[in-house]
Amino acid sequence: MAKRLRENPEALAQRRSSVGRPFGTIKQTMHQGAFLIRRMENVREEFSLTARAYNIKRALNLVGVVG
Repeated sequence: MAKRLRENPEALAQRRSSVGRPFGTIKQTMHQGAFLIRRMENVREEFSLTARAYNIKRALNLVGVVG
């Protein structure tokens, strides 16, 4: 990984800019800083639920549903 980053340092900047916003929003506005459960299978499930909630919230904001 370090070798690939040395060869292409722009890749990390591009990746950070493309995925930073959703993860930052999830962590900050949805209060999902750390996972509440352990074991990889459970963490995947927890994040899956969080991602679905984020996507629904985002879709409702884009459509413009009145609260």
